[in-house]
Amino acid sequence: MRIEKNLLVILSLAMIALSITSCNISPTSSVVSPTATFPAVEATKITPVLASVIAPPAPATMSDGSICINYELMVTNASSAEMVIESLEIINPQHSNDQIHLLSKNDIEANLRLPGSKEPTNVLGPAQSGYIRVNLTFTEDDKIPLSLEHIITLTTKNPYGPILSRTVEDVCRTQVDIQPAPVIGPPLKGDRWIAIAVGGDGYHRTTIMPLNGSWLGPERWAVDWIKVDDNNRLVTGDITKNESYPQYGQEVIAVADGIVISARDGMPDLLPGKMPENMTIQNAGGNQVVQNIGDGYSAFYAHLIPGSLRVREGEYLRKGQIIGLLGNSGNTDAPHLHFQVNKGTQPLGSDSSPYVIDSFELMGRIDSDDNLESEVKKANEPVMIRPVKMAGRCDRKMPANLSFVNFGEVEPDSPSN
Repeated sequence: MRIEKNLLVILSLAMIALSITSCNISPTSSVVSPTATFPAVEATKITPVLASVIAPPAPATMSDGSICINYELMVTNASSAEMVIESLEIINPQHSNDQIHLLSKNDIEANLRLPGSKEPTNVLGPAQSGYIRVNLTFTEDDKIPLSLEHIITLTTKNPYGPILSRTVEDVCRTQVDIQPAPVIGPPLKGDRWIAIAVGGDGYHRTTIMPLNGSWLGPERWAVDWIKVDDNNRLVTGDITKNESYPQYGQEVIAVADGIVISARDGMPDLLPGKMPENMTIQNAGGNQVVQNIGDGYSAFYAHLIPGSLRVREGEYLRKGQIIGLLGNSGNTDAPHLHFQVNKGTQPLGSDSSPYVIDSFELMGRIDSDDNLESEVKKANEPVMIRPVKMAGRCDRKMPANLSFVNFGEVEPDSPSN
């Protein structure tokens, strides 16, 4: 038949092209014996749920003595049956497949997010995708794995054909990014500062968004900085006035030498206590500065007071130089400095990166179950500050969540530095 002849011609041409383009093939190359044996390979199997990481996981060295690897595993149900994720096991493939972490069914429900939904679930509908937040914690004495492998257990009430009622899949292996984290200075001066929503299960981890054609985690390692007064109060006076918050109007400083990529001013400060409506990705940071800090990284300083910016686009900043004043502009419900480091020049269009601050004093840890969201609504009430084992000077650490720190007096670097 004509079809068969055409197919033979196509196959012949393909074999000729393969012989021409193959690398390191010469007329003297040996021919594989028809009786040669090949290594055994695993049988082909249906994997109804596919997975990949949004970005290579990277370790963060924290001020509480831990090393954290926080990342997101994208999962897609490629079948027409509803799939229940029963568990997710993370193993070290380079160390006898030792188990590193296990997420149970309840853990999956708490950490699986479906696009467009805020409801907790461990179920993927047909052709549905989502991401699972993975938080790994190691001690400073642990050997950090160079790669991570993920084994997912699935069940369905509607098996069909190759889709079984229970499936155990090896869904994704990923390398760990062990490049040294950027070393920066503090973004603020003085003491009594609190790091809010750092890593882990903080609200910044929910900002996984489809940006520029890809899923990104632009705020994965973001920190919100607030302050208490000398009596450990978050608010003194009227909670609807920005001036009632001790951090309002504090100087924000450059964390490194580098050129200002962009600077925006002119957005009004908002009244505390309510999130703004109809916020866009372009103005979410309010009055903001993006700075190139070298090696492909940028620093993002957001929610500054209108009219307070002291830098302009293209200006070269010195570490410790004043950028502006901490305010309450943009996507915010109370004065704070939103700070993050990104791999790229777009603060909401590139992935967030862990970093370490060259030196600061760890004074304790704030006691709160919800990142102080309840406490900040109560005026004139002191927060509880607990002592910590790692109190004292911290060199090249990232402040852990709810850390109570002192940055000291920071002077701008001179040009000779």
